Amino acid sequence: MKYNIKMQVLMAIGIALAGFFGMIDSATAAMAFPLIGLATSDYLSSADLKGVANGGLIREDVMAKIWDISKIPLPLTDIIGTGSHSNEYTSWVQDALASPSTSNALVDGQDVASWNNDPAGPRVGNHSQISGKAVSVSTRAIASNTIEGDELSYQLMMRQQELKRDIEATMLYNQASVADNGDTVAGKAGGLPSWLVTNTNIGATGSLGGYNTGTGLTVKCQLDTNRYPKGIKVTDQELATVNLVRHTFHGEWNYTIKPKRAHLER
Repeated sequence: MKYNIKMQVLMAIGIALAGFFGMIDSATAAMAFPLIGLATSDYLSSADLKGVANGGLIREDVMAKIWDISKIPLPLTDIIGTGSHSNEYTSWVQDALASPSTSNALVDGQDVASWNNDPAGPRVGNHSQISGKAVSVSTRAIASNTIEGDELSYQLMMRQQELKRDIEATMLYNQASVADNGDTVAGKAGGLPSWLVTNTNIGATGSLGGYNTGTGLTVKCQLDTNRYPKGIKVTDQELATVNLVRHTFHGEWNYTIKPKRAHLER
C-alpha cells in the first residue's frame, strides 16, 4: 500500500512537471489523475492554502510600483515656461509697434516734419496666489516597508504634482485678480481669460475682461446667457434710418455706421 501511494505521488509529480515544461497539455494531465486514483479532494490546492486562518499561507504578489493613472498634461505651463518674483504684486510694462505704413516714403534730403517718439506703456500687473496641500505622516508610517518606499517622500511628490495641476487650471480659469488683505480675503491671480479684450465670446450684452489701471486688478469676463429670438429680419424702412456711410472701395460691404445726430427743436 505504501508502495502504491509513493508510485501515485511520483506519477503525479511527473505529470505536473511534464505539463509545466510543455511536454503534455493540461487536458491530458487532467485525464491522467483519475487513472492514478486521485480526486480533487485528495490533494492540497492553492485555495486550501489561501483559506488558512488569518490571511492564508500564500505571500502577496504585489508589484513594487504604483501606477499614476491621472496623467494630465500642462500645455500652458510648457509653452510659457516659469519664472519668479519677490513681491505679492508684480508688474510689467507693455509696448507695441505702430501699424505698418505703405506710404512711408521721403524725398531725398527732405527735412523731418514730425517725430515718431512714443512713450512705452501701459504698466500692468498681477497679484500672487498662495496654494497649499497638507501632508501628515507618522514616524511609524515612514519607517514601514511600503510599496511607495518612503511614505513621506511619496506624499510630498504626489501633492506637488497636484499643486502644478492647480496652478495650470487657475491660469486657464476665468478668474479676476484679487488683492490679499491679510485678514479674510485671499489673494488671487488673474487667469488668462481675464486678460483677453478681443476675440472673446461674451454674447450680446456680456462684458469683456482686461486690466483696470485704476484698481490694478483684472476684470472677469462675463458671458451673456440670455436667450434672444431668432429669425428677426430688418425691414428696408428700418435699414434706411441707420446712419450708414459707405466707403469708396466696395461700399456694398465696406461701410461705417455712425451715431445719429439729435434734432433739437427751437
